[in-house]
Amino acid sequence: MTTKESSHVSDKVVSEFADGVAVLTINRPAAKNAIDLETAQALAAAVDEFEARDDISIAILTGAGGTFCAGMDLKAFTRGERPSLPGRGFAGIAAAPPRKPLIAAVEGWALAGGCELALSADLIVAASDARFGLPEVKRGLAAAGGGLLRLPKVLPYQVAMEIALTGDPIDAARAHHFGMVNTLAEPGEALSAARELATRIAANGPLAVDADIRVVVLTGAQGNFCSGADLSSGALPHPVERMRRVNRAAELLGSFDKPTIAAVEGYATGAGWNMALLCDFVIASSTARFSQIFARRGLSVDFGGSWILPRLVGLHTAKRLVMLAEMIDAAEADRLGLVSMLVEPDDLESATADVAGRLAQGPPVALALSGRLLEAGSSSGLRDALDREAAAQPINFASDSPGAIAAFREKRTARFDGVWLPDTGSVGDHTDSVR
Repeated sequence: MTTKESSHVSDKVVSEFADGVAVLTINRPAAKNAIDLETAQALAAAVDEFEARDDISIAILTGAGGTFCAGMDLKAFTRGERPSLPGRGFAGIAAAPPRKPLIAAVEGWALAGGCELALSADLIVAASDARFGLPEVKRGLAAAGGGLLRLPKVLPYQVAMEIALTGDPIDAARAHHFGMVNTLAEPGEALSAARELATRIAANGPLAVDADIRVVVLTGAQGNFCSGADLSSGALPHPVERMRRVNRAAELLGSFDKPTIAAVEGYATGAGWNMALLCDFVIASSTARFSQIFARRGLSVDFGGSWILPRLVGLHTAKRLVMLAEMIDAAEADRLGLVSMLVEPDDLESATADVAGRLAQGPPVALALSGRLLEAGSSSGLRDALDREAAAQPINFASDSPGAIAAFREKRTARFDGVWLPDTGSVGDHTDSVR
């Protein structure tokens, strides 16, 4: 039998917890669930409780009385209230959504800040008669709760601009057609459909649904990192198909937006070594061994080795490593600059955990952008690098930077939430990243 728990911080937000799912309900139906300062504070407290509970892996945000949220409470606003919290933005959520997955269950209207709240969720389940809109422009205002940043990420650019510039709403069917809404439900059934979706997600492994993963550590089992392709099988795939798979894996690893660490012990050879080199950090045991072993097997270098090695050690040293296919020890790899940190075998796990922990406390958007800037900058001129940096910095000011600056001024520890993670690949071409 399911046991529901309730939490009471304010009458304006009701929290329920059951079966790994939290339901956070904005409870101001008489005001169309408009957000005043007390509601924003209550929502922030409800999200904090959700985040802190190990037994709850996903939350649903909804509104009472048949309306999701009509945005900011304008009556409270005229009294001088601002329903925005430092570092967390509108409603205590819009600028700093929870790290665990969040579903917006939308009935009726999601307008202005209410639409921005829905957009801050990871998934949207909407009743078929729901409406979404950013009508601020009709009042001479701008949507300042992240909607103008998020909308072009979930809708085609022209459709997003139509909504932002006309202030006209979009119905749930059209939003679903373009992918902004994940699931359509019958009117009155959005919460029920969201619960069903949340239950399915909560049943998965926690790492599969944890939006809090900040760093990925790549390592191997039983004392070795990776020896590359398995050549022991008699039934090897066709070379074209094999390279399609290899290239796809290398591209995904090399373009991953979260910091990656290769923790290397034992042997890292062939594609296995290049897999490590494509990570942001290589932490190696002093007993590790490395080789671009391809030539010994009658093969040419792959898994991005022809791209990454010359960038790290120069052309001639790269040719030596690849064409002679020598086995080198960890000390030599460290001397060549192919290892970020060299540690004793017994310290590999703790050293990796320390670096991962420090990265996890950092600003995810800024780290992703910095990685892309460094990669692009190593093969371009100063002018191009400066242009890319100029394009990237405003993205940080739309993310964690304002909160970090406020924390510095207030002499407190900054909280980095990664408000929204852009496609940082576009920073490689500054003309695409400034629009």
